[in-house]
Amino acid sequence: MLRINLRSKSLVLKYSAIALLLSTVANAEDVQIGRVRDLVQENETLYESIEFNGRYEYLAGPNSGHGGLSKENTKTTKSSTSKLHHVSSGKMYRIDQEYQSVMKEGGETYSYRRTKMYDGSQTRMLKETEYANVIKGYSGDSNYIYPHMTLMRGPFYYMRLSTLLSGSEVLSDASDANWDDSISVEYSVNPDEVVYKGLPCVRLSIFMSNRSKPAMIRNVWLAKERNYIPCKYEAFYLKISKDTPVEIGTVDEWIELEPGIWFPKTTSVTAYSPFLLTSNGDKKVQWTKRYSFEDISLSPKYPKSYFQDMQIPDGLPIHEIDKGQIIQSYRKNSLDDPDRK
Repeated sequence: MLRINLRSKSLVLKYSAIALLLSTVANAEDVQIGRVRDLVQENETLYESIEFNGRYEYLAGPNSGHGGLSKENTKTTKSSTSKLHHVSSGKMYRIDQEYQSVMKEGGETYSYRRTKMYDGSQTRMLKETEYANVIKGYSGDSNYIYPHMTLMRGPFYYMRLSTLLSGSEVLSDASDANWDDSISVEYSVNPDEVVYKGLPCVRLSIFMSNRSKPAMIRNVWLAKERNYIPCKYEAFYLKISKDTPVEIGTVDEWIELEPGIWFPKTTSVTAYSPFLLTSNGDKKVQWTKRYSFEDISLSPKYPKSYFQDMQIPDGLPIHEIDKGQIIQSYRKNSLDDPDRK
């Protein structure tokens, strides 16, 4: 006689239903983030050819120590300014940078000029008075500014927003992502439309885990009437607080370049000291970042030579690089220089 354990069968059906529900929810999330990513990517193409002058200002606050709460750590401050001239034309780009930093204690300064360009097949980079690199193929640049990433960009985040929304595998392979393979990402899209400063927005969350341990949440408000460019951004470090953001960024001023094509003219991001938040819940400024842009054009007109010609001073070290490895080094116009005149 066949006996059926109804309780066991009930449990199996119950957990199967839960698994199916979770799978359905996950698939729905994938569809939602896919639609949002497609909208972002479609609007990113509007800015593939663009020219502007940009100014980046960084100011570290009195609570910008590198660990701990000693006076020595919490009193160190620093400011820096970068002036950028950015031109991108299809796949080609050129970025000219003037950088200066000031240490408030002692007043030491550091400055340099830097140019990086890509002509569709080769990347060249010149840091005046120091060295030049000639790189086979495409190499991205931390000073490359995508309008959709203005609030979140930094030394390790200079990829396109659509790339950031494409998952861990794509990020690992993306040349602009500078991605750590120990970090994995997941996404969630708020099904309800939200409004920020009068702008209807899609709000999405980017969940980042480090070696499978939840580490950070980035909440982003994509402004529908501003080409899905983020108009607000918050970051939460989960080991510090799930409720108090350690970074908050906003677009402070917009400019309409052409009918229906918008650009974030000024933006600001403020970070708060995670050490003070951890110790006593105080919200003290750690640093602020501000971008401002002018002379913006969607119709730059430059010959290909503009993305190729790099004036390297005689005697400056030149490194030829392929796949991240230096394959040859010499000095400009030395006997070893293959282009010596």
